[in-house]
Amino acid sequence: MQHSTIKQHRAAGRHHIARELARSAPSRRYGLLAYAVRGGVGAQRARRRTLLVMSALSLAIGITVAVGLVTLVSRSTPVQAKLVGSLPVGRAQYPVPTNAIFVAPNGDDAASGTRTGPLRTVSAAIAKAGSGATIVLRGGTYHESVTIPPAKGGITIQAYTSERVWFDGSMVVSGWTQVGRTWVHSGWTAHFDHSASFTHGDNSGGFVNPAYPMAAWPDQVFVDGVGLKQVQSAARVGPGTFFVDYSAQTLTIGTDPTGHEVRASDIKRAFYVAAHGVTLRGFGVRRYATPLPRMGAVLLYGGGDVAQNLVVTDNATQGLSFSGVGNLADHVTAADNGMVGIHANMADSFTIQNSLIAHDNVEHFNPSPAAAGVKITKSRGVTIRDSVVKDTLGTKGIWLDESVVGFTLASNMVTGQPVNVQVELSDTGIIANNTVSGGVQGIYLFDTGNVRVYNNDVSDNTVGSIFLSQDARREANPSDPGHDSRQPIPDPSCPWLTRNVTVANNVFGPYPHGGLFQFYALDKQTRIPANAMSLVITGNAFQGAARRGLGRQVPTPIGWGGGNNVTVIRYDSVTAFQQAKNATWTNTEVVSPGDRALVRDASDWSAKPIPADVAAVIGVPAGTRVVGRV
Repeated sequence: MQHSTIKQHRAAGRHHIARELARSAPSRRYGLLAYAVRGGVGAQRARRRTLLVMSALSLAIGITVAVGLVTLVSRSTPVQAKLVGSLPVGRAQYPVPTNAIFVAPNGDDAASGTRTGPLRTVSAAIAKAGSGATIVLRGGTYHESVTIPPAKGGITIQAYTSERVWFDGSMVVSGWTQVGRTWVHSGWTAHFDHSASFTHGDNSGGFVNPAYPMAAWPDQVFVDGVGLKQVQSAARVGPGTFFVDYSAQTLTIGTDPTGHEVRASDIKRAFYVAAHGVTLRGFGVRRYATPLPRMGAVLLYGGGDVAQNLVVTDNATQGLSFSGVGNLADHVTAADNGMVGIHANMADSFTIQNSLIAHDNVEHFNPSPAAAGVKITKSRGVTIRDSVVKDTLGTKGIWLDESVVGFTLASNMVTGQPVNVQVELSDTGIIANNTVSGGVQGIYLFDTGNVRVYNNDVSDNTVGSIFLSQDARREANPSDPGHDSRQPIPDPSCPWLTRNVTVANNVFGPYPHGGLFQFYALDKQTRIPANAMSLVITGNAFQGAARRGLGRQVPTPIGWGGGNNVTVIRYDSVTAFQQAKNATWTNTEVVSPGDRALVRDASDWSAKPIPADVAAVIGVPAGTRVVGRV
């Protein structure tokens, strides 16, 4: 073992972090789903669209790409395939009730709303519908913002069988005048709140990275479906960029519009659902100019609401936002949104399943306080399962933060983010049967306790695959932000303390890009040694010391924090670690790629029996003994 300080780790880590962030360019990251980048229009307003491959591609790490979907393949026998993400827009086939209300883009709001006399707008259909009604949308584009009030509970809005339905927050813009090397449209009156926080008029939250100063401005312009980058003045406009002048009511673009379709966003939000038990399914939502204080392009706030087979993409800030009890996101694709794919706050008993959250935070908002693929706060009973979260730009993939209690993260693939999974200021959860790879940090528990981390495959995370940390924040201190206002202070169920964590039956590695630590625990501010955190580290397969020195650096298996906020004891072998901490722990070392199979074959002696509640979320019998994903 070796002793080192946190300053030394940070210094060594800067090189790894810089290298990892450089590697996170889309061309290097899309091994799980094929993406096409069209139009190279710059870093901030460049909108990358998902190209869904047209034939299945089997990948070695257990994922298949199919038409319009990602297929996760389980390692269990027989092989079980699960479709992840929404059906492509136009593929959903939901039954149509005989008393359904019909809407069509060429309808008439004075019509009866029947199959032969459809209404023109969804808003008119909502006004006509009773509680529990089904509204069926014929194919085409709907350019509107829909509110479902509390009295309209139980309504279902769905696409007609096999018809392509899009809610589009942009309009076609014509009438351009060339001015030098730019083109100007006059009479543009769509103006948006550009507050750089969730509070109107407040820019103090640190949301915006100074390198991307226009991130919170929700204006968007697309040429042939490719987003342009917004700049701060007309003088800065060049190819692939645009400027909006609210006072002069002009749009200026640097791309010749001749022979191309130019669209600009002019609506803030697609759906605000305030009713209980509403279902939205089978269509797409794109290009809404949602200001941060408006929280999302699709808001489901009634409780018991369902988003199913929705594609939510190319929206200015957050794609979907949930609040209330018992909401469900099932087979949702949230991709290429400005800051967050799926957001939730005070969303108890909330489930995300079978969903694809990919390449969000395209506006490069700061990693804190809010940017992520999935960001959930102040909620109880949260489940994310059987989903893929990948390639969120510059921030976390899954981020549970600020008093999330009773969470389950199971059977997901989380890959390609600087921090793939972060659970912060939270308590009591299960993280099991996930693949977490290709990040700077893999699974990061920060001021979070009572967590079982079982049977995950964690690999190629260059600073640490499983990281535990503590700082000075405490739930008992009312001045520390992050409290759930519905709970008492202090809240004994969520004290914001890293303790009582079991890390068992996980497979660490391989590490083709090197790294620092595989497992790491350190209190950085309040002098709690890892010995006092009640940690159990057993049944895991670490990348062994015999592999180090062969090519890139294999991370140290274990870093164990002392009680002075800086010292970390480095254990270069599992044997030395167990002799020092607990001789009954049964961790093993993988010293060659072939040993991964051997470790699985030897699970009857090295793996720990999977507890009943963990086994239930994985889908195996209680007491099953296996290392890694099942």
